[in-house]
Amino acid sequence: MKYVLLIHLDESHQPGPEVMPKYVALADDLKAKGQWGGGARLQHSREAKTLRREHVTDGPFAEAREQLGGFYLVDVATRAEAEAIAARIPAAAWGAVEVRPILEFSPP
Repeated sequence: MKYVLLIHLDESHQPGPEVMPKYVALADDLKAKGQWGGGARLQHSREAKTLRREHVTDGPFAEAREQLGGFYLVDVATRAEAEAIAARIPAAAWGAVEVRPILEFSPP
């Protein structure tokens, strides 16, 4: 089953240079196990646009200090596996990682 692991974090927090190799190692491990579906770090929320009922506004306008900062897409057998991977994402140490199953369907 596919899960998206949504990384929510405080954009003012800047981790040190020792963190990036941890992200690379996690991605390499997921690729080696055939669990990698993709992922990306997102640009700062000030670059976002939000569409609501035919109008566009600057920013995500979330009512929280934490913003969506990136995601992983994983393909695993169980939710427990997805949660274990989410716990390994470095940003989980200072932010939050939401584990959400992908709704897969075949269009008519």
